[in-house]
Formats: sequence, C-alpha cells, structure tokens
Amino acid sequence: MEIVKSSIDDSLLSALAEGSMYAHGAAGATNIIASINISVKNGEVIQFKDLFRAGYIDTINSLAKSWFATQDYTSDFESVSDDQCFYISGNFLYLCFSEYEVAPGSEGIVNVPVKLDDIRGIVSKNGPLAYIL
Repeated sequence: MEIVKSSIDDSLLSALAEGSMYAHGAAGATNIIASINISVKNGEVIQFKDLFRAGYIDTINSLAKSWFATQDYTSDFESVSDDQCFYISGNFLYLCFSEYEVAPGSEGIVNVPVKLDDIRGIVSKNGPLAYIL
C-alpha cells in the first residue's frame, strides 16, 4: 500500500492508500484502495456513517447510481456501507471502491464523485462535514 492522497480540511485529516493484493488461487493481483479519516480535534477515526444523519444511505445510493448510469460500463453497485471507503477533496466527497468491487476489472479502482452541495441536507450537524460546508 502507498499513500496516494492526503489532505486536511478544517478538522478532518484524510489519507487514501492504493496497493495490490494477491489472493490464494487468483490469476493475478487485485488493485485495492483504503482510506482513513481522522478528527484533528480529538484523534478519533471518522467512519462514513459519522458524516451523516440517520437515513442517509438512500440519498447517497441514489447519487452513486446516477453517476454509474453515466459510465460506459455495467456496474454491480448496490449500496454504500456504514464503513464505506471515502475521502474528501475540494467540493467533492469521493466514494472509493477496489478493483472488481463495483465494476469490471478493466476499470480498476473506481472513485465516485459526490458534490458536497448535493448532500447538505443529510450531513450530521455535529459531524466533520458540517465544519467543511
């Protein structure tokens, strides 16, 4: 794994790492992505679910599915999870998926951009995104 991106936005430190993994019996290595997001204020790890109010999944899923519909490949995306890989850069929250996780292997690692303006209504008022927005 190698850190490929890191940033500090107000009170959130985000780091994104990419690498490869060779699973037993696999024909080749799989490209993987992982993120860690830490509160600068208290050092706690921030999970995806910590960014939003209850009921956020439907909105995020809808935005992600809309993005996948614009791509030139078929996606296997079904839903984000409470511990979804993510990072924030500029005016976007990126959902990150390892190779084969939501798309054909030929697409490699997939990062789905979600405009921060599109998720204002579901952001937790006490979460780290509230300070960024």
